[in-house]
Amino acid sequence: GDSIYITTTEGHLARFNAAAGTMAWMIDLGDREYRIFRPADVSSGKYIVVLNHQKAFSIDKQTGNILLRHNLGIAAETDPVVQGNLVCVGGVNYFHAMFLDILSGQKWVTSEPQDVFSVRPAMENVKAESACLATQNGKLWRINLTNGEWLWRDRQVNGRVVGAPAVDARGFYVPCMDNNVYAFETLNGYHVWTKYVEGRLDRPISITRSEVLVPSTGKGLDRKSTRLNSSHANISY
Repeated sequence: GDSIYITTTEGHLARFNAAAGTMAWMIDLGDREYRIFRPADVSSGKYIVVLNHQKAFSIDKQTGNILLRHNLGIAAETDPVVQGNLVCVGGVNYFHAMFLDILSGQKWVTSEPQDVFSVRPAMENVKAESACLATQNGKLWRINLTNGEWLWRDRQVNGRVVGAPAVDARGFYVPCMDNNVYAFETLNGYHVWTKYVEGRLDRPISITRSEVLVPSTGKGLDRKSTRLNSSHANISY
């Protein structure tokens, strides 16, 4: 995109021009004890939605002016995603959609008692109408973001999910704390392959046209990346 967003431990959010590397603005969101989640662009491109643990903000993308703020009344645990007039976010026991224009209300909710939606929802692109979800305990869904209805569910990996998964038109790829990456068909959720990867799989993974890039943390916090062929999981060099 055209922007890079930086957050600080002092509750500040800054926007930089990606091409020029210059800072456009910096604002203070307060609540220094809470993490600021990754901003989400709205379809018009005129403003962004930002959450911390307890509050939601609409912010003018060009000026940094806060257009609207609202107490969530719930604890957010994931980056938000925007679909039409909905802001979708996860937390303890639930993943739900609130209304973008008022940053409150509840259009729909997906519940999973005794679990946490804590990793960013995986979307093929920012305009996608569906997202794949993973809970900390490794349960997986693909849902329609406009109405909350599931397209498939009851899939499971064999460990905790801490790093954010990724999805494209073919596959949903999930890093798991059992040292495996799991691949499922996006359309129907069928399991395709499982591949062992050394290190702690606690970082978000990403997808290129034919590969899944899997970062991992080893002993001494050394980091490395493993490239897996997205079709058959062979390691790419």
